[in-house]
Amino acid sequence: MSKRQDIIDSLNTLFGNISIANGYTFNIGSDVFEWRTTPLPDSKTKALNFWDDEETCEEEGNLLWHDLHIKVNLLCNEGADKAATLRARMQDVLTAFKGILEDTDVIDTVKEAYYISSTMDVEHADKKETAALMEFVIRYITPLWEI
Repeated sequence: MSKRQDIIDSLNTLFGNISIANGYTFNIGSDVFEWRTTPLPDSKTKALNFWDDEETCEEEGNLLWHDLHIKVNLLCNEGADKAATLRARMQDVLTAFKGILEDTDVIDTVKEAYYISSTMDVEHADKKETAALMEFVIRYITPLWEI
C-alpha cells in the first residue's frame, strides 16, 4: 500500500472517531465518506465527505516531499442556530485532523499538517443546506518514485 493511502486511511479513522464520548460536540457515526460522488439523501442532517484531489512534490536527494491537499465538506443541518452549530463542528473536524501528527501508523511519514482555509454556506431562503468546505495540507516524505 502507498503512504498516501495510509494517510487517507488514518484520516478516515480520525474523522470516524468524532463523537461526544471522545470529547467532541457531536457524533458523526457512519456518516464519514471518502470521495463520495452520489448525492446524500434529503433525510441526512450531518455528513463529512473528504477527498485528496491535489498533490505537489519536490525532490530532495533520494527523497520526495509531498504536499497533499485534503478537502473536507461538512454538512450540518441540525441545531437551532445552524451557523453556531456548524462552527463548533468545524472545530471538531480541525481537532480530529491534527491527530494525523500523532497517529503511529503514519508518524514516520507525515512531517507537517496545515489548516489552509474554510468557507461556510448557511441555510437561507431557498438554500436548504448548511455546510462548510475546509482545506488542509499534509506534508509527507517518501523515497523517490513513491506515493
